[in-house]
Amino acid sequence: MNQILELSAFFSSLIYLFFASKKRAKAWIFGSIAALLSVILFYRIQLNSSFILNVIYFFMGIAGYFNWKLIENEKPFKYHYQPLKHVLLSLAMFGIFVIIQNIDVIYFKTSFQKIDLFLSLFSVLATFLEIKKDRACWWYWISINIGFTVLYWSQSLPFYSALMSIFTVFSVYALYQWKHNN
Repeated sequence: MNQILELSAFFSSLIYLFFASKKRAKAWIFGSIAALLSVILFYRIQLNSSFILNVIYFFMGIAGYFNWKLIENEKPFKYHYQPLKHVLLSLAMFGIFVIIQNIDVIYFKTSFQKIDLFLSLFSVLATFLEIKKDRACWWYWISINIGFTVLYWSQSLPFYSALMSIFTVFSVYALYQWKHNN
C-alpha cells in the first residue's frame, strides 16, 4: 500500500512541477492531489512533520490555484532580489524551528525528525513565495529538495528520494524558465 501511495504521489508531483515551471495554475491541482496522497503515506510511516507539511501543502495548493487562476494574466512573475528580506525570513524560520523542537523535545527526539521539521518549515516559506510568484522561491526549493532527497533515502523511501532529486533538477529548470520567460 505504501508503495502505491508513494508512486501515485510521485507522478502527481511530477505533473505539478511541470505545470508550475510553465506558470500554469493547473499545477496546483496536481500538487494538491500529491499532497493528499502524501498525507496518507506519511501518517502511515509516522514522518509527522512531513505529514503536517503535506496537510499545509494541500490547503496552500488550493490557495495557489485560485491565486494563480485569478491573477495569472494580470500579475507578472517578479524578481527583485532583496537579501535582507531573505536573511530575515530565514532567521524567522530557524527561530520557529528552535522554538518548536524545544517545546516538544520528546517528539523531536531523533535527528531525522529534526531535519524533517527544519525542511518542512522552509518548504512552507518556499510555497508561500511561489504562490506570490516570487522567483526566489526556486532558490529555496533547490536547497530544500536536496535535503529531502537525503532524508527520504535514509528512511528507505526510494521513490520519494528520487522524486526530490528530480524536483531539484526541475527547480533549476523552473528558475531558468521564470527568469527567461517573464
